[in-house]
Amino acid sequence: MEKDSKGEKRKRFHQALLNLYHPPSPPQSPPPPSPQLTKEELVAMVCGDMALDLDQGDEYDDGSEPGRTSDVESKKLTRSQRKRTRKRKLKEAASVRRKIIGPLLPSSDQDLNKPSKKPSHENLPES
Repeated sequence: MEKDSKGEKRKRFHQALLNLYHPPSPPQSPPPPSPQLTKEELVAMVCGDMALDLDQGDEYDDGSEPGRTSDVESKKLTRSQRKRTRKRKLKEAASVRRKIIGPLLPSSDQDLNKPSKKPSHENLPES
C-alpha cells in the first residue's frame, strides 16, 4: 500500500514535470495570413529607411552650395572625386549605424588609465 502511494506520487510528479517542460501542443489551426513584403520593404525595415545610393553623385560636390546643381554633376567625375564621394558617403553611413547600435564599450586602454584609489605618493613604501 505504501509503495503504491510512492509510485503514484512519483508518476504524478513525473507527469507534472513533463507537462511543465513539454506542454501538449495546441490544436493545429492555420496561421493568420501575413502580408508578403518585397525585398526592398524588408531592407528598408532593417536599415531604418536609410537610403544610401553610393553610385549617384553627391549634391555637395567640391564646395558647391547645397540644393544648387552644378555642371560637375553632368560631367563624369574623376577617379579621385568618385573615391572622395564614396568615402564620405560610407563614413556618413557608418556614423548613422553607430548611432543606431549605441555607444561602444570602454576600451582596455581607458581601464589602464584610471587613477588608483590612493594617490601615487601614498603607494610608495615608507622609509
